Amino acid sequence: MKKHSNALALAAICLLATLTGCATDDRRLEDAAIKQGIAEARAILPKLPEQCRKEFAHAGLTVGGEIRSVLKRERRQLDLANATIRACAVQYDKLREELR
Repeated sequence: MKKHSNALALAAICLLATLTGCATDDRRLEDAAIKQGIAEARAILPKLPEQCRKEFAHAGLTVGGEIRSVLKRERRQLDLANATIRACAVQYDKLREELR
């Protein structure tokens, strides 16, 4: 009976040591994940360029002006606004890729 309880005690100690090792590994993984999350959350984004905040006014109206010239100026304003939006989107997409 003594031999049986010694073997049982040895098995219990081995099991406890194994489980303690797993818990330590799990804790290390959890700590590493927390540290990685904090590091990623601390990414400091650069200031958004002013051109990305710029608002574009409509083309000015002149009394007695030809409607086609107003339309042409309005189109130029719209083209400029769209080009600015595209440039800002490209910059944002690059930044997102760099942070991955």
